[in-house]
Amino acid sequence: MSFKTLRAWNGEQSRAFEELSYQLLKNRVPVGTRAIRTGNPDGGVEWYATLQDGTEWGWQAKHVEGIDPLLTAMTDSVKRVAKERPELCKLTFAISWNLATGTRGGERKSQRQKYEAKVATWKETISGADRIQFELVQESDLLDELSKPEHRGRRWFWWHHVVLGRDWLEQRYKEQADAAGEKYRPDLQVDVPIQEDLIALGFDQAVLTHFNRLRRDVVTAVNDLHALVKDEDAPGAFVYQAIHDAAAALKSTTSAIAAQAGDPPTTLLNATDQLSNTAEAIEAARDYERRAKAEWRELPSDDPKRNQNPPERAEGYGVGVLGKAINELHSWLDSSVGRAFRQRTYFLTGKAGSGKTHLLLDATHRALLADRPAVFLAGAQFGRGDLWASVADQLGLEPVGGDVLLSAMDAAGEAAATSGSRFVIFIDALNETTPADFWRTHLPRLRAAVARHPHVALVVSCRDTYRDLVLEGTEDKHYVHRTHPGFAEREVEATQRYFDHYGLEAPKIPLLTPEFTLPLFLRLYCESLSEPNTRSLPTGHQGRVAIFERYLGAKIRTVARRLRPDATSSYELEAAQTHVRHALNALLDELSRLGRESMSAASAHETASSSIEDPRIDAVRLMGLLQEEGVLTRERLHLGSGQSGEGVRIVFQAFADFLLLKRRLALSGDPLNDEAVRQWLMEESSWGIHEAATILFPEVYGLELLDYLSIRMTEAPDGHEDRDAWNRHRRARRLYEVLVETLPYRASVAITQRTIDLLNDAQRYLRRSELYEVLFALAPQPDNRLNGEGLHRYLLQRKMPERDSDFGIAMYHALSDASGTTARLARWAAAGPYPAYEPKVVELACIPLCWLLSSPNRFMRDWTTKSLVHLLRGHLDVIRALVERFWAVDDPYVVQRVVAIAYGALLRSSPQQADQAKSLVELVHHLVFTPPVRPDELLLDAARGIVRWAVAQQLLPESALDTSRRPYGLAVPGPSPTEATIKAKYGGREGESADESYLSIYVSLMGMGDFARYVVQSGIHHFSRYRTGQTYPERQPRKPRFIKSRWEKFVASLSEEQKVTLADQLRNPEEQALSRLKSLLRRVEDPLSEEQRRLWDASFVYPKPVNHDYPADVACRWIFRRTMSLGWTPRLFGDEDRRIGRGRGGREGHKAERWGKKYQWMAYHELLARVADNYQASRHFGDSEPYEGLHQIIGDREIDPSLPPIDYHAFNEEGGNGATAWIPPLISFEAWPPAPLDFSRYRGDIRWLLADTASEPTVADSLFLSDREGHEWVALESFVNKVDPMADQGWRGLQEKSTIHTLLVKAGDANTLLKALRDESRHDTRDLLDSHGHTDCCYVGEVGRIGPKCPHRHDTLRRVLIGGQEIEVVPTIEEYTWEGGILDCSIGDTASLLLPATFIQQAAGLTFDMRGPGWLDTAGAPVFIHYEEPGDESRALLVKKSFLENFLVEHSLELVVWHWFERMQLRDDYDQGSNPYVESSVCARLGADMKIRRDDPRRTERDLERSAE
Repeated sequence: MSFKTLRAWNGEQSRAFEELSYQLLKNRVPVGTRAIRTGNPDGGVEWYATLQDGTEWGWQAKHVEGIDPLLTAMTDSVKRVAKERPELCKLTFAISWNLATGTRGGERKSQRQKYEAKVATWKETISGADRIQFELVQESDLLDELSKPEHRGRRWFWWHHVVLGRDWLEQRYKEQADAAGEKYRPDLQVDVPIQEDLIALGFDQAVLTHFNRLRRDVVTAVNDLHALVKDEDAPGAFVYQAIHDAAAALKSTTSAIAAQAGDPPTTLLNATDQLSNTAEAIEAARDYERRAKAEWRELPSDDPKRNQNPPERAEGYGVGVLGKAINELHSWLDSSVGRAFRQRTYFLTGKAGSGKTHLLLDATHRALLADRPAVFLAGAQFGRGDLWASVADQLGLEPVGGDVLLSAMDAAGEAAATSGSRFVIFIDALNETTPADFWRTHLPRLRAAVARHPHVALVVSCRDTYRDLVLEGTEDKHYVHRTHPGFAEREVEATQRYFDHYGLEAPKIPLLTPEFTLPLFLRLYCESLSEPNTRSLPTGHQGRVAIFERYLGAKIRTVARRLRPDATSSYELEAAQTHVRHALNALLDELSRLGRESMSAASAHETASSSIEDPRIDAVRLMGLLQEEGVLTRERLHLGSGQSGEGVRIVFQAFADFLLLKRRLALSGDPLNDEAVRQWLMEESSWGIHEAATILFPEVYGLELLDYLSIRMTEAPDGHEDRDAWNRHRRARRLYEVLVETLPYRASVAITQRTIDLLNDAQRYLRRSELYEVLFALAPQPDNRLNGEGLHRYLLQRKMPERDSDFGIAMYHALSDASGTTARLARWAAAGPYPAYEPKVVELACIPLCWLLSSPNRFMRDWTTKSLVHLLRGHLDVIRALVERFWAVDDPYVVQRVVAIAYGALLRSSPQQADQAKSLVELVHHLVFTPPVRPDELLLDAARGIVRWAVAQQLLPESALDTSRRPYGLAVPGPSPTEATIKAKYGGREGESADESYLSIYVSLMGMGDFARYVVQSGIHHFSRYRTGQTYPERQPRKPRFIKSRWEKFVASLSEEQKVTLADQLRNPEEQALSRLKSLLRRVEDPLSEEQRRLWDASFVYPKPVNHDYPADVACRWIFRRTMSLGWTPRLFGDEDRRIGRGRGGREGHKAERWGKKYQWMAYHELLARVADNYQASRHFGDSEPYEGLHQIIGDREIDPSLPPIDYHAFNEEGGNGATAWIPPLISFEAWPPAPLDFSRYRGDIRWLLADTASEPTVADSLFLSDREGHEWVALESFVNKVDPMADQGWRGLQEKSTIHTLLVKAGDANTLLKALRDESRHDTRDLLDSHGHTDCCYVGEVGRIGPKCPHRHDTLRRVLIGGQEIEVVPTIEEYTWEGGILDCSIGDTASLLLPATFIQQAAGLTFDMRGPGWLDTAGAPVFIHYEEPGDESRALLVKKSFLENFLVEHSLELVVWHWFERMQLRDDYDQGSNPYVESSVCARLGADMKIRRDDPRRTERDLERSAE
């Protein structure tokens, strides 16, 4: 065996030698250390180990022929090691041949002597090499190691040139994909979240990067945690110390983690324990603070302790960040993705047709595309002989044994990436193996064998009915278990994909039944529609009977054609169809006789054979075709009498029940009068048959099953006295429940008044959520009596409090059930609009979603809002109908949000909808602003926005603006009850139950509780106590009254020396020359002692300040009374509010709220409207800006309806963290951020980064970019952050930040501005114009278009004073930010965006597009693009270069550019010692000729001299 015949790896034999050397020598690291692979460049070593004292040992592999080239290569490595690895003290070279110790051919030195001489030279001539010990591992040493038995697999892998390589694995994948047939359809690929599990199982580098980011976030949060314990003897100090202790242990553990693919599953157990310990410590501290706060609130008002606020350190920022980081890492590790990442065995189950085979083949393909090795094996090919012989046979290999094959796979997995990868073995469909119990003994052996090879992972799939046969005893505990969800959460996309593929027009109604999440059902459904004999395609709702009839007919025809491919006439085909029907009927008759839904395979074959009279028909072939076409399935089944075996059943349970029922009824001459049929249904048939009959009887016979069986519900009998009566009662109750559950599967016309009467009878046996989920499923059906119209009438007949206590509580969590009807309907809306739908269908589907807006669950309310906007932006006629419909609802929470949806839809609509828009805005204007106007500030704010938009679009006259402005004639808020009155009636009583206590409302609003302090006070603070028209008193300076006697006492306290020193300041006391402020301004130490300062302060008495604000305490008491009058009572909501509030302490707005909060918010917005209509705005800073809308009260607009909804899965499972509302942009770049830095060559050393001046960003590099298509772009604004990948969260480590800021200026003033800027230290346009972007004020759809009056809006050139020069300028961008941590619960992360300034947008006439987002010209091409990529915080607003050229010419403008960058290193001890740093900024002009005219740069360098040492 020679290394000259070693196989190539990644195209190079040298790479193979490097990889093999690592695999053979990695365990020779010192005890207590581990081998750490390096990337490329490698810093002179392939891998290294760090010893406890911080020194390093390194290894370098060289596959170089000839002693001179070898020594040259070694020298290069030594130079790099000496320079880049100052801690390395031992370097081992592994070489692929043996150095000769003798001389030959006249050589003066042997190869070995030349090597030893070179080592001496290195130590003498290379700085730092003298500290390094050099060792040599030669070919013979490596071959000795390789000869050991445990390396048999490695020998086979590395010297077998074809096996397990990328191309070889790709070929095996293609073979298995072809063999899978209809089970694997890449052309019908729909990405589902479960794919992430299998990517993590393979130890994909993207998953590793995500884990490391979460891990470093925890470390950074601990580093940033400030001291919580200032006095060890203070009350509660122990709970804060516990946080510090747990956090320190957590940091120690997580910092040391260097995850690699070969780590055992237990590696991260200690980390998960530490995460739990720290989280528990934080929660214990918060619990302590909640108790302390409750005790503080109970203190009498005159108790001195009331002046000391209770501690809130555990609710502080630092602990909050740590808690969030811990929760994110812990949640990820506990998720199926995190468990797959940690564990190397995975068990997938699922129904027939759920897509298991497709998923595993897709996972195989994805692995190979990511250069991770993987193979797919079919379970049906096992069972014949030895397990490993079967594996080798499927792979086309000679039998080599399990150990050799797994060792080879382990070598391939380890070689796939620097941190290793896992060779994933996918074994599909264990249930198809014969004998059926094969895996009961072989799977544990296979799993145990795989466990011995750390770079191999195992995934198996099995039909759910076989799981218990395959897994025996405790075997299941060794796997991550998942059930394939089909297309759940992706059903809308899947439906569209399948219908498009089969050339079908998609249904014009939401498909809400669960079957449409099953890939096999969806495929077969589409195939039956695309069958040539299908006369017409359904466009609306279809009942299950029609679907199954069409499906059955299509399949019988297909099987007949395949059975008789030689048939030349329709007569022959009809005869074949008859044979197929006879065989199927015979099978159904036998199943009916057996009283089961399955039979043995042998019995099925015998039954089918006996039914076929034509000898040309092969029963085996017929049965096989029925299986292939999705009518029958063969699998392991219970066959009765405790027996299990290979059986046959109808592929879908519901389809089987339908066929059995249909066949039984067909055998009766008169089913409605056949007592045997009635008896069969009453006593003998299964619940599945009952479900089928509940659907079929009304559709076919116009008779409800309950009436046919003469079943009526009575009071429950005593089961102990009459067991038969009890069983009849249970059966009757179950039939009533089935009636309700199956309503969505009926044809619409089959729901009659009798159905509704029975539904009403059944309600007392249902959970309210079950009833409403069914009604939601029926809502979109126009011809259904129980559609959205019926639901609306049902809910509208009840008053808001009673409706909330029923419907609201029942549906509070409905959206979080991903498999429920509510979530499917909301996801359908989020995938809209649907231009082909009838408006009535869309409206009916929206009605139940609009009723969800009544909920205080902000997560559901807000995501539903954005889903409806996303849908209705293309259906303005529907939102008009909804506004009109819901205007009559007595719930302000619903009405205000429906109007907000209308506004969002208008902001996102297209000009082609002008007629519908005009009708909508006219309705809103009439309803909202025709007296009497409703006092609801959220409603009024949205309606004002609609009117502004409509006037700008010339859909309403200018006069509409006047009628939409204040005053509206709203009544002044009435008198508020006194605090004593409220306390006497509603204050807490000892022993009160939740349904009696008003304490939740009382605590929230009285005594400045959280709602009072953070909502009411901050909002009402914008208004004064002076009525409109009253004189607002001028703000008078507060002059103190001088108390001479106190002054004399103060002077007497001074020492003689102080009197001499302070004589000037004491001469005129009323000048207050000794004030603390003046000492601070002079930056001198206070000359007075604390006691003297107290005496000085007492000498001047200031008049009590006049509070001009509207009184917050009065507002709170008014809101309390209004909350009660709106209908909140503890009887209706007390218990539920206590459940909702449990464990949800804290004042943050980002949470699902209790019902009391809903009523408080409604009262607050009513008060706000009344106060704004009758009182003047406050003047805190001497200004007199009038109040114009909620955009002036930060956060009070709650939600931006023009912002698209984020992905449902990210919203529901991950809290929206890491998800963006924006669609990927229309352009892309080869690299982002531009000009990437290779931080690995700096090895964390700031000296090398700062010395690399050649890679510093320039104006031209930052300003001009080209996309993949070659289009040229100019950055109007950019922030580029390049961070060492190993840095903690971007807060630590080496980093380079650079920015571009731009202004537009008149061409003639550009040079003047450039000169004026030379003396300015500012490099940011926001500094010049005092504009810091739209934060929680303007909606994204308003920015740059038509929005409320806002100081951050840049719509014209304006004069600014710069360097003594007045120059007209306008920024090129406006920044938008909508925070994710406050009231908008539809997003987790803050939504931010750079937009073209209003000046540019209005001049250019562009169309806003959510892709990017971007701004398109009339041809639909992008002109502006907001560009960023997931996982990177760098971003830019780009303008197409050609457009900018024309724009500058047309408007006689130039672009003034600020370019700035800095290079630095952030460390934990950044405030100590030297911190080498470079910063540079430059200003430049860019004219229409696109030439940069740069001013002189300004450069700051710090500590560079020390850094170079």
